[in-house]
Formats: sequence, C-alpha cells, structure tokens
Amino acid sequence: MKVGTVIKAFDFPGHDDCYMIGKVISIEGDYITCDTWEIVFEGEKNIVKGSTHRFRTVKQGCMMFDSKFQRVVELA
Repeated sequence: MKVGTVIKAFDFPGHDDCYMIGKVISIEGDYITCDTWEIVFEGEKNIVKGSTHRFRTVKQGCMMFDSKFQRVVELA
C-alpha cells in the first residue's frame, strides 16, 4: 500500500455493512490517513467525495482480530 491507493476500511470483525472508502494521503507508523469518499454504517451510504473529511485506520495486522478478518482492502 502507498499514498494514492484507494482502500475500504472495515470497522468491526464480521460486519461488512460498516466501512469507509477513501484515498490514502499518508502512512505513518501503524496508521493510514485517507481523504474520505464514502461512509457506510449499517448499510446506509453517505457519499462525501470532494469534501475535506478524513479518516484514520490502522494497517492490517496491527489490531486485535486482524488475523481473522481483512480490516483494510485495497480497491485501486
């Protein structure tokens, strides 16, 4: 993964209806910061592309249960 990659970051193990999609703008230590394009919570979609909203997630493998599910998926 590198700056410019588009990712889907899941919030909770076993819940594929809560995630954020965004473009990576920085990677520092275990953390990935993204410009937010879309937020989905319990299946409700909120498109925010073009705004200045950002989110931070951790790299895959850095959180509890990461060995059991894919927290971060590269989309493009």
